Amino acid sequence: MKTMHIEKQLLFSDVVEKVITLQLEEQLQYQQEEAGIRCYGPLQIYGSYESCGHIQEFHEVLDFDILAPVQKLSEEKFSIVIDHYDFCVEEGIIQLNIVLNIYGLKEEKQEAIVTIEKEEEKINPQEEEIETNLSDEDFEDLFFEPESTYTSYRMIVAKEQDTYESIAQRYEVDLQQLKEKNKDKEIMAKSLIILPMKKIENENE
Repeated sequence: MKTMHIEKQLLFSDVVEKVITLQLEEQLQYQQEEAGIRCYGPLQIYGSYESCGHIQEFHEVLDFDILAPVQKLSEEKFSIVIDHYDFCVEEGIIQLNIVLNIYGLKEEKQEAIVTIEKEEEKINPQEEEIETNLSDEDFEDLFFEPESTYTSYRMIVAKEQDTYESIAQRYEVDLQQLKEKNKDKEIMAKSLIILPMKKIENENE
């Protein structure tokens, strides 16, 4: 079994004083393909919070599309299951931590950690729901890099007019590595971008 951690900030147009309710519901489906098994579908996040004496409800969606390649599958049935989750309020923002258990993969690596940061303007909880798409290409990189025994990844949601150059500068990461990590795909608003490790300050060491 492998473990996947998702750290997600829930930002709203008002300040969260306390969380009243928060629950997760996964609606994942599995499809056998020639290249492996695809896991797809939404992970629904529902809840409500108190702000200035008023109760606000919210709903967000993490939309999964993950391909587990044939060569990485074990004899165990492939599945992704919510193990547990917790949350807290920091500076008016809900910090959500989700732990998923991943069954059916060969035990080659330790756990991967994913940090998803909302990089768009704060949203009104009563406006349309937010969808963050997690693509199979992203997750093949996350779980299956052969040279790594422990993989820690940070992921951000692109803003309007973001480019590889602006993201590399903002997060102090290597531009070429950033492009390679994301297969030089087109950056669009709300697309999920994987960040490489930060630049090494003393490269000659």
